[in-house]
Amino acid sequence: MHGAHLTLGRGGMTRTIGIPGTGIYYTSRSGFNSGFHSAHIESPVDPKTQSRANTVAILAAVAIALLVVLAVGVMIGFGFSHWHVGEKGL
Repeated sequence: MHGAHLTLGRGGMTRTIGIPGTGIYYTSRSGFNSGFHSAHIESPVDPKTQSRANTVAILAAVAIALLVVLAVGVMIGFGFSHWHVGEKGL
């Protein structure tokens, strides 16, 4: 069946479901054991690092907004430059 695959092996089972032709897919695995498991522990971020990350995020958002405004302005300008208005006779 296109878009769905089930693979069985010594390590376990892999299920993949996707939308053909789009590159969009989801894969899940079960039964795979590496023998080593560790818990993920959240470590707090110091205020200076958090502040820097916030500043970078704000600057990135502003830069993206400016690029969008610039792109729209160029497209509008390009569109208007190709309009021809009839000349008035004297």
